[in-house]
Amino acid sequence: MNISVFAKYHVRAQEFDPPLDWEGLFERSGPLVVELGFGSGEFLIQNAIQHSSTNFVGFETSLTCMVKLQKSLSRLGINNVRAVLLDGRFGLKELFRDKTVDAVYVNFPCPWPKEAHKNRRLYSKTFVDTLASVLKDQGSFHLTTDVQWYLKDTASLLIESKCFSVKISETLNKNVVSTRYEKKWLSRGKVIYALTAVKIKSASIKRITWEDKEMPHVHLKNVCEGKVKALRDKVFHEDKESVFVVKNVYSNVDEFLLRVISSDNGFQQCYF
Repeated sequence: MNISVFAKYHVRAQEFDPPLDWEGLFERSGPLVVELGFGSGEFLIQNAIQHSSTNFVGFETSLTCMVKLQKSLSRLGINNVRAVLLDGRFGLKELFRDKTVDAVYVNFPCPWPKEAHKNRRLYSKTFVDTLASVLKDQGSFHLTTDVQWYLKDTASLLIESKCFSVKISETLNKNVVSTRYEKKWLSRGKVIYALTAVKIKSASIKRITWEDKEMPHVHLKNVCEGKVKALRDKVFHEDKESVFVVKNVYSNVDEFLLRVISSDNGFQQCYF
C-alpha cells in the first residue's frame, strides 16, 4: 500500500489541535458515526457502503487492524471512513466537540473479566459522561456483546447517569451487526445481547488536551545516582484518576533516561 492511501484514511490526531474539524477531514458535512475498536473493520465497511452520506470514524489500538482496514477501504473505493490509531475512550472525549456525534458503536469489546483488569473495561462514569457530552440530543450509543454481566454493568451506569433512555434486547439466531465474532458466537448457540441508549440529557466534561499548557522543565544539578535508580517501580498518584509508574531507569555517565507509564482516567501512555 502506498503512502497516499494511508494519508487519505489515517487521521493522525497528534498533528491537529483538538477538537478536530471532522467536516474538514471528510471534506463534506453529514451525520457523524463513531466505532470504538473496529477490529477487522467489517462493521465500518458494511455501514459505510449502506450509508454513503454518513461520515464514519473508527478507533483502534492495533496497527495490524489499521492496515487491514485501509487496504479494504482502498480496494472497495470507500471514501466516507477515517481511522484513528488511538484508545477510543480517550479519542471520543478529546477529539470531538459537544453535541456533534450522531451515534457511537461498540461491538464485542473485551470484557476484561479479572478484577485486576477492571480499569481496562470500556465502561466507567467518565465514559458515560463523555457519551452524554459528545452525542447530539437524541443521539445513540450501541453496545453488542455476548457477556451478560458486562452489558448489565454498562446499562446500570447509563441509567444512573439519568442522561440516557436504555433498551436491552437479546437474540439466539439473528445477526445484529454481522461481524465475524457475532457469526462465530451465534454458530455456537451463544446469546447475543444488544443495548441501545438514547441521549436525553447532556453532561459536562473536562478535556485535558484542549487547554494550552506549557510542559514544565526542570534542570536538576548534582543528581544522586542512587536516588534516581531508586525511582524504579515507584508509583505516583496525582489524584484518584491519574497515576504514573517509573518502569525502568537507564544511565550513561552523568545522564539518566526514565521509562514511565501513566494512566489518566484509564487512558494509558508510555514515554521516556
